[in-house]
Amino acid sequence: MKYKAVLFDMDGTLLDTLQDLTDSVNELLENHGYPTRSMDYVRESVGNGVRVLLKRTLPETVREAELEVLMREYFGIYQKNMNNHTRPFPGVMDVLQYLQQNSIRTAIISNKPDSAVVALSKDLFGSLIDYTMGEKEGIPRKPDPKSAHMVLEHLDVAASGAMYVGDSDVDIKTAKNAGVCSVGVTWGFRSADELAAEGADHIISDIRELIALTGGSAV
Repeated sequence: MKYKAVLFDMDGTLLDTLQDLTDSVNELLENHGYPTRSMDYVRESVGNGVRVLLKRTLPETVREAELEVLMREYFGIYQKNMNNHTRPFPGVMDVLQYLQQNSIRTAIISNKPDSAVVALSKDLFGSLIDYTMGEKEGIPRKPDPKSAHMVLEHLDVAASGAMYVGDSDVDIKTAKNAGVCSVGVTWGFRSADELAAEGADHIISDIRELIALTGGSAV
C-alpha cells in the first residue's frame, strides 16, 4: 500500500543531536562539580525524555527535589547549545522533499521538550515537516500512543495509512501501541539487534529506503 503519512522520531532518526546533548549534560554536571559523561554513555541514556536522561547521568545521590531544579537549569543550557552541532543525517532532506512532493504528510513525535522540537524543526526543516509534537504537560511520553493518535487526527490520516520511524525500542513500542507500521533505523542511538528484538516491521540502514516502503520508486 502507499502510505499517507510518515511520523518520525527526532533525535537519532532525523537529526544527529548527540554532540549537543552530551555538551549540555556535561555543562550541567560541571556546574555542580559532578563527574562528566562520555558521548557513548549519553547515547545510551537518551530516548525517554529529559527527566530520565538526567536521572541516568547525574549521581545516584541526587534527590528528587534537586532533580527538579537541575532539570530547569538543563533546559536553559540545552536551549543555548541545541543547534551548535546538530545536523540532519545524510539523505534526510532528500527524503523529506520526496515525501512533500508526493503529498505524503510528515510529522515529528519526540520525547524532547516541545519548545526544542518546534525550534529545531523550524530551523532545520522549514516547511518540510507538517506537524510537530514534543513532550508537553498533560500528554504522556512515548511509548504511550496518545501523542501519535493526536498527530494522526491532526493530519486526518488513519493509523493503517501511517508509519512511525525511529531509532529505539521506545519508538518501535510507540508504533505498535498506536497501530501503525514500525520502521527502525540503524544509524541512531540503538543497535539493529535491539530494534529486531522489539519486533520492528522493517529495519533500514539508509533513510532513502523509506521511499520504497511508502510505495514509491527508489531514487
